[in-house]
Amino acid sequence: MLLEGGPTLASAFAAAGLLDEVRAFVAPKVLGAGLPPLLTPSRPMTEALGLEIYSVEVVGQDLLICGENKVQEAAGGRPSELSAL
Repeated sequence: MLLEGGPTLASAFAAAGLLDEVRAFVAPKVLGAGLPPLLTPSRPMTEALGLEIYSVEVVGQDLLICGENKVQEAAGGRPSELSAL
């Protein structure tokens, strides 16, 4: 399943443990204040979502970074592909 949305949708799936994969675009733009990518409460680095990066690609002037959720995979993750932008 492909999820394409903002921080509210991504946070809901992350909180439910349903993110198998993350594909994030990083653009060379500085916008100032705005919404964070996830709306979850801050947590220590030791509790952060652990991604194993398997691809970094230049798309125009942006970077597309793809990573698998290693915590979900270790716990017998789901076979479906989930992405959050």
